[in-house]
Amino acid sequence: MDEMTRRERLLAVLQGKPTDRVPVLTGHFNEWADDWKAREPSYRDLVSFCRERCDGILSWGPRALNETAPATSSPAARVQQQTSSLPDGGAERTDTLHTERGTLTRRTRRVPGAATQWQVEHYLKTTDDVDMLLSVPEEPVRFDASGFDDADRAIGDAGLVLGETPDALCVAADLFDFGTYTIMAMTEPELFTRLLDRCHRRVMGRLEAMLLAGPVRWIRIYGPEYASPPFLPPRLFDRYVVPYVGEMIARMHEAGAFARVHCHGRVRDILPKLIAMGADATDPVEPPPDGDVTLAEAKAIVGGRLAIFGNLEIKDLETLPRDEVVALTRRTLDDGMPGGRFALQPAAEPITIPLNRKLEENWMAYIDTALEHGRYR
Repeated sequence: MDEMTRRERLLAVLQGKPTDRVPVLTGHFNEWADDWKAREPSYRDLVSFCRERCDGILSWGPRALNETAPATSSPAARVQQQTSSLPDGGAERTDTLHTERGTLTRRTRRVPGAATQWQVEHYLKTTDDVDMLLSVPEEPVRFDASGFDDADRAIGDAGLVLGETPDALCVAADLFDFGTYTIMAMTEPELFTRLLDRCHRRVMGRLEAMLLAGPVRWIRIYGPEYASPPFLPPRLFDRYVVPYVGEMIARMHEAGAFARVHCHGRVRDILPKLIAMGADATDPVEPPPDGDVTLAEAKAIVGGRLAIFGNLEIKDLETLPRDEVVALTRRTLDDGMPGGRFALQPAAEPITIPLNRKLEENWMAYIDTALEHGRYR
């Protein structure tokens, strides 16, 4: 087969067509973005390496213009923010959401040496808090979806712009600490469904803005993992994920976009549900012990009806000797390549600052190995 452009290769995998080689991606590393990695000196070499060699993605999504807080945009609610410095050099921000029935509080924290943040207090803690949030009148969210064309030109034939959107479950679950979320989802299904319905209306508004912004060729939906085993039983995945994500996928297909569903954890029994919803691809299909299905088993389950993006674990890239990373990459290719519809990528991205040099070396090793051994004959 003739050499394909990186853009052609990714589209072919999504369409279930043959490719000249396995696409090699960087997961959520998003090397084409003008983000913190592009400005962090310790990441500079790895960003350049990935741009030169990988089948690129550039994540993009619209920006909400009038969203007061998650699931809230009404003038009847306002948020007061306060930021304070921490002794370790980090920072903590407190968001207080004022409603006519009371206040809800969230605290987020950043620590030195990591490009992420943690919620240490969540908005919703009780059923009364959920009722308080739902009591706020709904107002349509306005979105700024400009920038797609600029992103598409920036990546060009090096890859594709990847639209990113949560599902309703992701938005709703993130309003609670995880323990409270699982209890609420299990014991208050009617109330939780009302919250999901509200979140879904906002998610669909965001999705519509994305689809109207330009020819978005594929969109990644994240959030279904909140209902994957062992967190919730299958009947609640069917209630909290299937109808909402199914509607999202149907709208994407109507607009000519491919749907890729992100779901960590145990997905053996979820893969058939993704196919039934019409998903075109999934990631990262983690191997045991983090997941519950091997790549070869997953390929047999989906039978070519779904493209798999995975399934290297970042902990292996962080800890294994280089020669073991090379061997692991080759084994993953052996399991993933038969029948096509497979793209190699890690399940997560590095977030430490400065970048760990062992991880950088191993990251480059898996890419070089895949480019050498992932070609179809």
